[in-house]
Amino acid sequence: MIAVLIERDGEKRVAGLTVKGHAGAAPKGADVICAAASAIAQTAVLGIEGQGVPSRVDKKEGFLRLEVSYAVGDRVVGAAAILEAAAMALQVLAEEEPRYVRYEEREKG
Repeated sequence: MIAVLIERDGEKRVAGLTVKGHAGAAPKGADVICAAASAIAQTAVLGIEGQGVPSRVDKKEGFLRLEVSYAVGDRVVGAAAILEAAAMALQVLAEEEPRYVRYEEREKG
């Protein structure tokens, strides 16, 4: 099962995104649910890096963790939008494939 954890800061912005595990819906390399979760998470990382927002990324097989530090500036809105879109996409994936994806949100702290 893929476990998704979205952590929100005091202003309700996505400040942390963790995706870990494997769906197990198909053999490795053919699992479209794993591919979808990975593509969403990796796109969020690329978007945040492109915005130049301070972040920390930890990636390894079956695990991706992205933490964002929002600073004052015009790129905050773009970064928040990127992460909100990723969170929504992962939530929809979990709703459509509840046997393979678990989605959780909590306040960071």
